[in-house]
Amino acid sequence: MSNKFEGEGINLYCRTCPYIHRIDPEHDNVFTKTNVKDRKKVEDVFDNQWAGANTTKATCQKCGHQEAAFIEFQIRSADEPMTQFYKVSRAL
Repeated sequence: MSNKFEGEGINLYCRTCPYIHRIDPEHDNVFTKTNVKDRKKVEDVFDNQWAGANTTKATCQKCGHQEAAFIEFQIRSADEPMTQFYKVSRAL
């Protein structure tokens, strides 16, 4: 829950559902600490993956280069084949 200032009172509201709880200013409800969780950093899936990539003979349709590096990832369920990503080897 988080606090939200509206008018003269303070409301606590849930970030995942529409629940709002109004704090009565006549009571001694004093909040001294806010617990905010840090967001996780998003990792780049291809970070340094191309450094050890295998190469194969393939013609690039854009530049005509004859060699490409490739990496494979299992991004679907286990009964599906691995997905291959290609990149022109001179662009590495």
